[in-house]
Amino acid sequence: MARRIEDAIAAYTTPGVEAAVLRLLGVPQAQRLVDWLHCCGVLGTGATHWLAGAMIRLRAAAPASVTLPLLEGLDPADLAVPVEVVSEVLKHAVRGADRTLEARRRARDERLALLAAGSGRRAIETAWDDQAVAYDAADLVILVGPVASLVEPILRRARQRVSRASERAGRYIRLGVRIPAADTAYLSALAALAGLDAIVLAEVDTVDAHFARRICARAGMMVLGTGRVGDDLSAELARALVAEQLAMLAGLPLASWGWITSRPAHHAALASLLAPAFVAHDETVGQDITLPPKGPKLYADALAHLEAWSPPVLDPAALIKKAPGYWNPFA
Repeated sequence: MARRIEDAIAAYTTPGVEAAVLRLLGVPQAQRLVDWLHCCGVLGTGATHWLAGAMIRLRAAAPASVTLPLLEGLDPADLAVPVEVVSEVLKHAVRGADRTLEARRRARDERLALLAAGSGRRAIETAWDDQAVAYDAADLVILVGPVASLVEPILRRARQRVSRASERAGRYIRLGVRIPAADTAYLSALAALAGLDAIVLAEVDTVDAHFARRICARAGMMVLGTGRVGDDLSAELARALVAEQLAMLAGLPLASWGWITSRPAHHAALASLLAPAFVAHDETVGQDITLPPKGPKLYADALAHLEAWSPPVLDPAALIKKAPGYWNPFA
């Protein structure tokens, strides 16, 4: 199933993916630049192609110098460059992005060496500006809020607050962000740059979710899936198994994948049935949870859900077909 999903989405990109690529490479106005390219109908070649051309045209030493006002009055045709030039022009920016993500990974490892992660699995959700939340009581703090509020400075400040809570608690408290399906790729890039520990994906079988898993694998972050409202246990188990396999295909180690469920009975069952090291729950600590039987029927029901799983719905309005010469250094 996971391979079928990967094959179905491999030929496409999205504006969110392209904006994430530009932001990782250091472009400050990544979304505005991608919107312009998308309106011009040239995004299928990849935002990197036009970034390299803009750097040559503007004689810019780094992507950070490329802003939309500098390109006003130009036509994308003015920025076209041979395909083989793109990776050469951007090689230093790509190395810089890789170094940044690796630095975030090392910083997390150093904190974990000083403050080992607790053995609990309690997840709490909070708005980024909620000062009353007792972070110390959680094992995982998940930021939620309007997309416009989840910008890099906000994520960095949240990272600092949770780090201070970790020091008070004497154990490492993870920080994640719940990401809306429409902004999966771009917010995943921002979370990685801000040093967050995890993302919570609303969907598992989209182009943006695939890219988000790749970035998290590079940055040493966790990818957490979540059940849908109304799913019974077998349906949630099937969804979790697909998400697990997609995480493995993206290069995430088993310990960096997990699942969050808000249903107490589901939490107990999933924690015993799934391989991942982190199966979290919302506000279920201390409850007496009876573990449902995990006999052949549950597995048979989950298998039936997998066999009936529909291929990803490819919305032409949201997807962009990759053109020959497309290049994404983080894919």
